[in-house]
Amino acid sequence: MKKRKILFLFAILFGIMFVPLFSACKNEDEKIQLVAPDSVTYQINFDTNKQMLVTPQNPLASSYVFGFSEHETNNFSEYIHIQSTTNYCDVSDYFVNAKTYYFYAQYVGSGKYLTSQISKIESHKVQFVLEKPYLSIEENILTWAPVQNCLDYSIYSLVGSSKEFVANSVQTNFNISTYISQKLSSGLDDVIKFTVIANPAQGTNFLRSPESNYVEYSSYLQLAVPEIISVNSSNITFTSIEHCSSYTLRINSTYIIQITKDQCTKSGNNLIYNLSQYFAQNGLGTYTFKIKSNNTNHYVESAYSNESIYTYTEKLNAPSGQIIITNENPNIVIYWNPVLISQDSGQYVSEYELFFSDVKDGYKLKQFFVNDGGVQGSIITNSIMLTFEQMKISSFDELKNSRFKLQVRAKGKGYYTNSDFCSNFRLVDQDNSLNAPVITDVASQNKITWVKITNAVLYKITITGPISREFYTTAEYFEYESYLKEAGQYTIVCFAVGDDDKVSQPSNSISKIVEQQNVNLDAPVMNSVSLDDDVLTFDFATSKNATTYSLYANNNLVSEEITKNNKAILITDVLQYAQNNQISFQLKANGYEHFVESEKSNAIIFSTKMQAPVIKINSNSLTWQPIENATSYTLFLDDKEYPINSIETYLDLTMYVTQINVARQVMLKANNLYLDDSEFSNVKFYNRTDRIIGNFTDKYFYYGQTYDYYITSAKEFYDVIEYTYLNFLPEVNIWINYDPEKSVIEKYNEIWENIHGSINFVPIIPQQKYTGEVTITFNYAEISREPDYDLQYTNYTHDMKYTAKSTRDANYQFPADKYIVNQDVYTTDGLLSAIQHHAKPNFKTTNFVAKDQYTVEDVYNKAKEILIGICDDSMTDYEKVLSIHDYVVTNVEYDYTGRDSIEAYNDGKTQLQKLLGYYHYLESAMFYNFAVCDGYAKLFSLLCNMEEIDCVVVNGLEDKNNPNSGHAWNKVAFDFDG
Repeated sequence: MKKRKILFLFAILFGIMFVPLFSACKNEDEKIQLVAPDSVTYQINFDTNKQMLVTPQNPLASSYVFGFSEHETNNFSEYIHIQSTTNYCDVSDYFVNAKTYYFYAQYVGSGKYLTSQISKIESHKVQFVLEKPYLSIEENILTWAPVQNCLDYSIYSLVGSSKEFVANSVQTNFNISTYISQKLSSGLDDVIKFTVIANPAQGTNFLRSPESNYVEYSSYLQLAVPEIISVNSSNITFTSIEHCSSYTLRINSTYIIQITKDQCTKSGNNLIYNLSQYFAQNGLGTYTFKIKSNNTNHYVESAYSNESIYTYTEKLNAPSGQIIITNENPNIVIYWNPVLISQDSGQYVSEYELFFSDVKDGYKLKQFFVNDGGVQGSIITNSIMLTFEQMKISSFDELKNSRFKLQVRAKGKGYYTNSDFCSNFRLVDQDNSLNAPVITDVASQNKITWVKITNAVLYKITITGPISREFYTTAEYFEYESYLKEAGQYTIVCFAVGDDDKVSQPSNSISKIVEQQNVNLDAPVMNSVSLDDDVLTFDFATSKNATTYSLYANNNLVSEEITKNNKAILITDVLQYAQNNQISFQLKANGYEHFVESEKSNAIIFSTKMQAPVIKINSNSLTWQPIENATSYTLFLDDKEYPINSIETYLDLTMYVTQINVARQVMLKANNLYLDDSEFSNVKFYNRTDRIIGNFTDKYFYYGQTYDYYITSAKEFYDVIEYTYLNFLPEVNIWINYDPEKSVIEKYNEIWENIHGSINFVPIIPQQKYTGEVTITFNYAEISREPDYDLQYTNYTHDMKYTAKSTRDANYQFPADKYIVNQDVYTTDGLLSAIQHHAKPNFKTTNFVAKDQYTVEDVYNKAKEILIGICDDSMTDYEKVLSIHDYVVTNVEYDYTGRDSIEAYNDGKTQLQKLLGYYHYLESAMFYNFAVCDGYAKLFSLLCNMEEIDCVVVNGLEDKNNPNSGHAWNKVAFDFDG
């Protein structure tokens, strides 16, 4: 198969003025014209893979101009021109196809030296470029797909901005272990990137391939896993990791603390982090700890350490004051002050242990009554009554005369441990001379009263029941309401106490019953929810008296164990409940005892789909604002995607785009391992180009995006003006660097005759501007118009030689319907521009362009209808081209009336009127079946490009000696046999 160009010539003329690019030099006595270069050659630097045009140096020249074209022509406005300060020019980004290119050089004069004539036009057939390899890496092995016609491959590394050759390989894989070891031994402290270039065999018609994509190797930058040395109630100690400045501590899987070195105390090779505040907030319990090293600069985070388990406990306070041993013949009663578990809870210890020893046992400490089946160690109240017989004494006096030790301690339970012993005790003998009080319950005032007892200095009140208490008072009354809080039965007794600490017999007892009262808990208030790694943490205002909470996700119960100190769950536990990418979280305070569960809280909405980024492109940099919960991003360039495993919000696009002067559609998505990817970002277009002056570039046609353009010829000026108005852009900023003796308006007047689109526009051009930066604004009036004369179409009936062999479905998808990039379309010329540049048309107007009923979108749909009838997918491109040709010449008649009406637009008419010739447009050919050559060529080009056959409209002269012999035809490239 060969790629060939076929020229279809619709040989009817229309009036387009052609203005040559270069004017003849004036012969002035004081000026000397430079001699034209005697040669210009094509050269290749195989080390850099650069294609160069080179001409002999001329010391009198201020600069050099190189012109080149893909086809042989004497119309110099069709050449691309590059001005260079050196006698060579890099054309690698222009000579991109294996074809023949035509080129010349010219010396640019200054001062008394005039610019030379051009050199002889030379040509060179450019070689094929080897296909770019695609590189991947796994552990220490680089791997790439084989490239046809390749001799071997060159591997290069990039560390920072330093690029160096690594090795050549005839294989399609390469082990980088040795190279990495060498770099490490020389103090490597950065990410290494690798790329591969395919090399051709000598003497073949191939050039080296472009660089492959870059892959990063950073395994050697993996930070070590820290080791947890110890955990106690105050601190956690772990090993310090080299190159790491922060760590992630995960507690009980769901709680995360970010720790920096500055927050730690260094001890040898270990770091100590204070956990006191965490334990104070979260209380007693069993905790699991694991820790990892975080990303630092270009170092990669480590895995988590093994879990370390620590149980945080608290020692109970010892019973305070004295242990009172009273004689209540024939019993002994032992009292001690109750121990409060914590101020927050208001609860008291329920169990105590007594230990007793006397001289008979050699003060051997033993648990009381352990050998005789009495009290078995745990005492429920803060007092105990024992008989003389149990004490193995005959009287209280015997106890007073004995040498013994008595100790009491609070008994631990759960995460509370046993208290220290209290061994401060005294004996109080009963005083029979003290009368026992007689107490009266004054229920209406919630108090008991009694009559003053003779010789009593104070009174002891004991309350036994669900919560037991002992109090002393000098008054003859006691208010008990605040001490009877828990539901149940209480017994209140009073004793008189003398000045020698002797105690009377107990009073009569008063029984009080407290009934259970149900209390409705208040609903908690949800404030926020946040995601850290895979842990969701909830911030909420707690409810009074509530101890635990139930969590609901979209009304599904997730957990009943949320507390003020444990406010987290794993994200994986709730994703199943997401609806429409959202989860509504609510809390409810759980009921217990006489507290009734609350209503559900307010709802907090958590999105399981991340927000789409908003991207910006400045020069070669892609930036965006950070997206909440994003752990990585995906870059999309046209239809290819590149994972960005970083939370950085900056990308150097030159790392992903290697081609020069090719527009790429850029989009971004935010990713998270557990959440749904975001929608696509806004669309931006990126063109990697050689900047000539500031931000000015020498290429255009970027899907309706506006750029600053560097213009070096009338042809480029024409292109950018046409591009601007076809896309309805309000202005264009250009840097003009040609024909310095002509103003911009003069330059524009030379090209406007060739501009014929279906848009009525007025360009506003600055006066007295010749070269340099110029901004041209556009005012748009209307889109085309109907012909103002009758058209009588002759319907041709002869058969078409090439036509569809099978019928396409009416819903057939044309390639343009599948293009990734969109381009706004206002006119049929804009439609043709979009299809030619592989952009999906986005129709921006409903104005009629034909027969007062057809819009630009109707033109597009009509083109589909035509192609469905005359082409099918079994046909070759050659057959399709002939079929389209036959359709056009069969269905379109030449518009002589329109052509002849050109003569009516004489000098008295405005420039705008000259631009409105309806017969120049493809809608005239499609719907009126009449057009001049321009309309023929545009219709033919549209139909070819919709079949993805490259076809352009060429404007030129039928007779190069007649500037009024303007004509249009097509140039089409396709594969065919023979």
